[in-house]
Amino acid sequence: MSDKASELITIAHNNSERLIRLINDLLDVEKIESGKIDLKKKELNLVNIVEAAVEANKAYADKFNVNFQITYDEKSMLVNADSDRITQVLDNYLSNAAKFSHDNGTVLISCEYIDDKVRLSVKDDGRGISDEFKDRVFGRFAQADSSDRRAKGGTGLGLSICKAIMESHKGDIGFYNNKKAGSTFWFELNRVHIDVKTTKVINRPVDVLICEDDEDVAKLIQLMLKEKGIYVK
Repeated sequence: MSDKASELITIAHNNSERLIRLINDLLDVEKIESGKIDLKKKELNLVNIVEAAVEANKAYADKFNVNFQITYDEKSMLVNADSDRITQVLDNYLSNAAKFSHDNGTVLISCEYIDDKVRLSVKDDGRGISDEFKDRVFGRFAQADSSDRRAKGGTGLGLSICKAIMESHKGDIGFYNNKKAGSTFWFELNRVHIDVKTTKVINRPVDVLICEDDEDVAKLIQLMLKEKGIYVK
């Protein structure tokens, strides 16, 4: 193909991908509003879900020269939730943090206990949320007005869907601007306790050691197991 034809095809492809994202987000909004969203909730280790989401979004963050860094109170932090939907929220948080961080920035992801809750926080070092935009952050088609943020892409529905997902889990969601720079988006879910006095343990996470000399195959197995809430060494 000529350079001009190649450029036109690239433009068409990018526009098609944006339309697909928009349609998928609109379908999610419709499902949530109509109560048709099917949550497959189970006890799972939030740390494993976070690690898998970070690994899945690493290539995207690399495009913005941004690093992810995870900290957690314990390696096993159990919640009762739908793995796919929580991953959807994490993907949105992580991609937004990567897009709006400064070049060579670091996004801090933390899992911590707050009373009887497990809180997941994603902290970036970007510009933060303007006062004029704070009330509309979780609204539909909400995007900051500055042209460089619009150039980052997105449908403006992601955070609205995140809010609906957390509400369907009876969880909390919010954000705040950091003291120095950037913003922190968070959500909280009820903590699942293990009753050590009984023989019935609520889905205690299983530790698995992968023995595979092919690094790519081992990484694939690791990601698949982590999505199921299994801690992999």
